[in-house]
Amino acid sequence: MQDNYGDETKRAAAAETGGPDVPAVAKMHEARHGHIKFAKSDGESVEHRTALIMDRPELPPCPACGNIANEHDDKRCDWRPGVYLPLRSVTDPSDVLCFTGNGLGARRAVAQLCRIYAREGPDRQGKSPTILLETRSFKNNAGGTTTWPVFKLIGWDYFTPGVPAPQPRPVAVPIAPPSPRPRKRGVDHDDDIPF
Repeated sequence: MQDNYGDETKRAAAAETGGPDVPAVAKMHEARHGHIKFAKSDGESVEHRTALIMDRPELPPCPACGNIANEHDDKRCDWRPGVYLPLRSVTDPSDVLCFTGNGLGARRAVAQLCRIYAREGPDRQGKSPTILLETRSFKNNAGGTTTWPVFKLIGWDYFTPGVPAPQPRPVAVPIAPPSPRPRKRGVDHDDDIPF
């Protein structure tokens, strides 16, 4: 599947999955994110640095410049943030492909699907999200139109028919301790509420 998203992506998805509205099952426990460096000449090869999203929910810093995604300058750095989501056709379980993208829209679409998948509560018996690839478009600041992918959740199914996926496990996200506030002298309380 291509990593541009308008009509070309829908045509690529249709060619690979048998139709424009063919549902796919996402293999969430194998979703990855990281960075990719595209080859610039015939002698170079593409390089990838990725991590499983389940193991590392925050996108790792860029391996070249060290910046996180929100601070990354694509004009100055050869590496691009990217996401990879294995999918399989609902109608033909042997038809497997990978959604890839290195734009903000692709990263947000995969992040939204990860949040849905990781939600506590419903017992899905090891089933993965069944989705349709849709798009949404909006005017950008340059006066053009930007098109982003959208994963429409339509149900739940096993990625490998009859085989439950591993249950999502909680991931410890470090939280910085609160900074100590200096105590005021002569005051027997430590709040800032005036009475």
